[in-house]
Amino acid sequence: MSISEVSPFFSHAREPLSDESYKEFGICSDILASVSRVCYPSFYVVDYYRHNFFYVSDNPLFLGGKPAEEVMRLGYEYFLEQIHPEDYGVMIAVKKSAIQFLHGLPPEAWTRYTLSPNIRMRDGYGGYIMTNHRWTPMRLSPDNHLWLSFCAVTLAVDSHSSDAYISSLHNDRRWIPRDGYEGWDMVDKVRLKSDEVHLIKLAAQGLTMDDMADRLNKSVDSVKKYRKALFKKTWS
Repeated sequence: MSISEVSPFFSHAREPLSDESYKEFGICSDILASVSRVCYPSFYVVDYYRHNFFYVSDNPLFLGGKPAEEVMRLGYEYFLEQIHPEDYGVMIAVKKSAIQFLHGLPPEAWTRYTLSPNIRMRDGYGGYIMTNHRWTPMRLSPDNHLWLSFCAVTLAVDSHSSDAYISSLHNDRRWIPRDGYEGWDMVDKVRLKSDEVHLIKLAAQGLTMDDMADRLNKSVDSVKKYRKALFKKTWS
Protein backbone atom coordinates (compact mmCIF):
# COMPACT_ATOMS: atom_id res chain seq x y z
CA MET A 1 0.00 0.00 0.00
CA SER A 2 1.31 3.46 -0.84
CA ILE A 3 1.23 6.43 1.52
CA SER A 4 -0.88 8.30 -1.02
CA GLU A 5 -3.67 5.74 -0.63
CA VAL A 6 -4.13 6.56 3.05
CA SER A 7 -3.02 10.19 3.18
CA PRO A 8 -6.28 11.67 1.80
CA PHE A 9 -7.88 10.93 5.15
CA PHE A 10 -5.32 13.10 6.92
CA SER A 11 -4.52 15.86 4.43
CA HIS A 12 -5.91 18.45 6.85
CA ALA A 13 -3.84 17.30 9.86
CA ARG A 14 -0.80 19.11 11.25
CA GLU A 15 2.38 18.06 13.05
CA PRO A 16 1.83 15.37 15.74
CA LEU A 17 0.87 16.56 19.19
CA SER A 18 3.12 15.85 22.15
CA ASP A 19 2.53 12.96 24.55
CA GLU A 20 1.68 15.55 27.16
CA SER A 21 -1.36 16.55 25.13
CA TYR A 22 -2.71 12.99 25.41
CA LYS A 23 -2.35 12.57 29.16
CA GLU A 24 -5.78 14.00 29.94
CA PHE A 25 -7.36 11.25 27.81
CA GLY A 26 -6.18 8.45 30.08
CA ILE A 27 -9.70 7.90 31.42
CA CYS A 28 -11.32 8.45 28.01
CA SER A 29 -10.57 4.91 26.79
CA ASP A 30 -12.16 3.46 29.93
CA ILE A 31 -15.29 5.53 29.35
CA LEU A 32 -15.47 4.45 25.70
CA ALA A 33 -15.05 0.80 26.71
CA SER A 34 -17.92 1.17 29.18
CA VAL A 35 -20.13 2.70 26.50
CA SER A 36 -19.24 -0.16 24.15
CA ARG A 37 -20.44 -2.72 26.69
CA VAL A 38 -23.91 -1.21 27.05
CA CYS A 39 -24.64 0.28 23.61
CA TYR A 40 -25.62 -1.55 20.43
CA PRO A 41 -23.92 0.60 17.75
CA SER A 42 -20.34 -0.12 16.80
CA PHE A 43 -18.11 2.95 17.08
CA TYR A 44 -14.55 4.17 16.73
CA VAL A 45 -12.51 7.31 17.36
CA VAL A 46 -10.07 8.60 14.73
CA ASP A 47 -6.87 10.44 15.66
CA TYR A 48 -6.04 12.82 12.81
CA TYR A 49 -2.64 13.69 14.27
CA ARG A 50 -1.27 10.21 14.89
CA HIS A 51 -3.00 8.93 11.75
CA ASN A 52 -4.63 5.96 13.46
CA PHE A 53 -7.57 4.88 15.58
CA PHE A 54 -7.66 6.26 19.12
CA TYR A 55 -10.30 3.66 20.02
CA VAL A 56 -12.29 0.86 18.35
CA SER A 57 -15.24 -0.78 20.11
CA ASP A 58 -15.73 -4.55 20.30
CA ASN A 59 -19.16 -4.38 18.65
CA PRO A 60 -18.87 -6.61 15.55
CA LEU A 61 -20.65 -4.58 12.84
CA PHE A 62 -17.61 -2.43 12.00
CA LEU A 63 -14.98 -5.13 12.55
CA GLY A 64 -15.61 -7.32 9.48
CA GLY A 65 -14.81 -10.49 11.40
CA LYS A 66 -11.56 -9.15 12.87
CA PRO A 67 -10.81 -8.52 16.55
CA ALA A 68 -10.81 -4.88 17.63
CA GLU A 69 -7.11 -5.12 18.50
CA GLU A 70 -6.23 -6.01 14.91
CA VAL A 71 -8.32 -3.14 13.55
CA MET A 72 -6.50 -0.79 15.95
CA ARG A 73 -3.16 -2.10 14.67
CA LEU A 74 -4.12 -1.71 11.02
CA GLY A 75 -5.31 1.85 11.52
CA TYR A 76 -6.76 3.45 8.41
CA GLU A 77 -5.29 0.67 6.26
CA TYR A 78 -8.30 -1.22 7.57
CA PHE A 79 -10.59 0.93 5.44
CA LEU A 80 -8.65 0.00 2.32
CA GLU A 81 -9.23 -3.67 3.12
CA GLN A 82 -12.86 -3.42 4.17
CA ILE A 83 -14.58 -0.73 2.09
CA HIS A 84 -16.09 -1.69 -1.25
CA PRO A 85 -13.71 -0.45 -4.00
CA GLU A 86 -16.47 1.65 -5.57
CA ASP A 87 -17.14 3.40 -2.24
CA TYR A 88 -13.57 4.17 -1.22
CA GLY A 89 -13.20 7.21 -3.47
CA VAL A 90 -16.67 8.40 -2.46
CA MET A 91 -15.73 8.19 1.22
CA ILE A 92 -12.59 10.27 0.67
CA ALA A 93 -14.48 12.88 -1.36
CA VAL A 94 -17.27 13.15 1.22
CA LYS A 95 -14.90 13.51 4.16
CA LYS A 96 -12.68 16.07 2.45
CA SER A 97 -15.74 18.08 1.43
CA ALA A 98 -17.10 17.89 4.99
CA ILE A 99 -13.79 19.20 6.36
CA GLN A 100 -14.04 22.15 3.97
CA PHE A 101 -17.60 22.70 5.24
CA LEU A 102 -16.34 22.84 8.83
CA HIS A 103 -13.60 25.29 7.90
CA GLY A 104 -16.34 27.72 6.90
CA LEU A 105 -17.62 27.72 10.49
CA PRO A 106 -16.14 28.99 13.76
CA PRO A 107 -14.02 26.19 15.33
CA GLU A 108 -16.06 26.30 18.53
CA ALA A 109 -19.14 25.27 16.49
CA TRP A 110 -17.60 22.18 14.85
CA THR A 111 -18.72 19.71 17.51
CA ARG A 112 -22.37 20.62 16.79
CA TYR A 113 -22.25 19.01 13.34
CA THR A 114 -22.49 15.42 12.15
CA LEU A 115 -21.59 13.84 8.81
CA SER A 116 -23.62 10.76 7.86
CA PRO A 117 -22.56 8.81 4.73
CA ASN A 118 -23.54 5.28 3.69
CA ILE A 119 -20.61 2.94 3.00
CA ARG A 120 -20.47 -0.69 1.89
CA MET A 121 -18.11 -2.71 4.09
CA ARG A 122 -17.10 -6.37 4.25
CA ASP A 123 -19.29 -8.40 6.55
CA GLY A 124 -16.74 -11.07 7.53
CA TYR A 125 -18.57 -13.73 5.48
CA GLY A 126 -17.32 -12.93 2.00
CA GLY A 127 -19.88 -10.27 1.15
CA TYR A 128 -20.65 -6.61 1.81
CA ILE A 129 -23.24 -4.85 3.95
CA MET A 130 -24.45 -1.27 3.68
CA THR A 131 -23.45 0.64 6.81
CA ASN A 132 -24.14 4.17 7.95
CA HIS A 133 -21.25 6.06 9.56
CA ARG A 134 -21.99 9.11 11.71
CA TRP A 135 -18.91 11.22 12.27
CA THR A 136 -18.74 14.20 14.58
CA PRO A 137 -15.71 16.20 15.76
CA MET A 138 -14.82 15.13 19.29
CA ARG A 139 -11.80 17.25 20.12
CA LEU A 140 -9.86 20.09 18.52
CA SER A 141 -6.15 20.73 18.96
CA PRO A 142 -4.96 23.79 20.92
CA ASP A 143 -4.58 25.64 17.61
CA ASN A 144 -8.12 24.68 16.48
CA HIS A 145 -7.43 21.86 14.04
CA LEU A 146 -9.42 18.63 14.00
CA TRP A 147 -7.76 16.22 16.42
CA LEU A 148 -10.23 13.45 17.30
CA SER A 149 -13.54 12.50 15.71
CA PHE A 150 -16.13 10.03 16.98
CA CYS A 151 -18.01 7.75 14.59
CA ALA A 152 -20.99 5.46 15.29
CA VAL A 153 -21.65 2.66 12.79
CA THR A 154 -25.10 1.15 12.22
CA LEU A 155 -26.82 -0.76 9.45
CA ALA A 156 -27.97 1.69 6.79
CA VAL A 157 -31.70 2.07 6.25
CA ASP A 158 -31.22 3.16 2.64
CA SER A 159 -29.36 0.95 0.16
CA HIS A 160 -27.54 3.70 -1.75
CA SER A 161 -23.86 4.12 -0.93
CA SER A 162 -23.80 7.63 -2.39
CA ASP A 163 -26.22 8.94 0.25
CA ALA A 164 -24.66 11.44 2.66
CA TYR A 165 -25.70 14.51 4.59
CA ILE A 166 -24.51 16.91 7.28
CA SER A 167 -26.82 17.82 10.15
CA SER A 168 -26.64 20.27 13.03
CA LEU A 169 -27.37 19.49 16.66
CA HIS A 170 -28.80 22.90 17.55
CA ASN A 171 -31.07 23.74 14.63
CA ASP A 172 -33.31 22.17 11.97
CA ARG A 173 -30.82 22.48 9.15
CA ARG A 174 -29.47 19.69 6.99
CA TRP A 175 -27.02 19.83 4.08
CA ILE A 176 -26.66 17.44 1.15
CA PRO A 177 -23.61 17.31 -1.17
CA ARG A 178 -23.59 18.87 -4.59
CA ASP A 179 -22.58 16.85 -7.64
CA GLY A 180 -18.94 15.89 -7.36
CA TYR A 181 -19.02 16.77 -3.64
CA GLU A 182 -18.02 20.33 -4.49
CA GLY A 183 -19.86 21.98 -1.62
CA TRP A 184 -23.14 21.44 0.22
CA ASP A 185 -26.70 22.72 -0.22
CA MET A 186 -29.02 23.34 2.73
CA VAL A 187 -32.40 21.57 2.76
CA ASP A 188 -35.25 21.50 5.22
CA LYS A 189 -34.77 19.06 8.06
CA VAL A 190 -37.46 16.42 8.47
CA ARG A 191 -40.21 17.16 10.99
CA LEU A 192 -42.10 14.15 12.30
CA LYS A 193 -45.80 14.06 13.12
CA SER A 194 -46.96 12.59 16.42
CA ASP A 195 -48.16 9.33 14.84
CA GLU A 196 -44.83 8.95 13.05
CA VAL A 197 -43.00 9.34 16.35
CA HIS A 198 -45.36 6.73 17.81
CA LEU A 199 -44.45 4.24 15.08
CA ILE A 200 -40.73 4.77 15.68
CA LYS A 201 -41.20 4.17 19.41
CA LEU A 202 -43.12 0.96 18.78
CA ALA A 203 -40.43 -0.29 16.40
CA ALA A 204 -37.73 0.57 18.95
CA GLN A 205 -39.56 -1.61 21.48
CA GLY A 206 -39.06 -4.58 19.18
CA LEU A 207 -42.74 -5.12 18.48
CA THR A 208 -43.75 -7.33 15.57
CA MET A 209 -45.65 -5.98 12.59
CA ASP A 210 -48.82 -7.57 13.95
CA ASP A 211 -48.35 -5.91 17.33
CA MET A 212 -47.67 -2.51 15.78
CA ALA A 213 -50.70 -2.85 13.52
CA ASP A 214 -52.83 -3.67 16.56
CA ARG A 215 -51.52 -0.69 18.53
CA LEU A 216 -51.99 1.69 15.59
CA ASN A 217 -55.38 0.31 14.54
CA LYS A 218 -54.11 -0.39 11.03
CA SER A 219 -53.57 -3.42 8.82
CA VAL A 220 -50.15 -5.07 8.67
CA ASP A 221 -49.77 -4.06 5.01
CA SER A 222 -50.57 -0.45 5.93
CA VAL A 223 -47.94 -0.47 8.67
CA LYS A 224 -45.33 -1.89 6.27
CA LYS A 225 -46.05 0.82 3.71
CA TYR A 226 -46.17 3.48 6.42
CA ARG A 227 -42.84 2.36 7.88
CA LYS A 228 -41.19 2.27 4.45
CA ALA A 229 -42.42 5.80 3.71
CA LEU A 230 -41.22 6.96 7.13
CA PHE A 231 -37.74 5.53 6.59
CA LYS A 232 -37.58 7.23 3.20
CA LYS A 233 -38.66 10.50 4.77
CA THR A 234 -36.14 10.40 7.61
CA TRP A 235 -33.15 9.07 5.67
CA SER A 236 -33.50 10.64 2.24
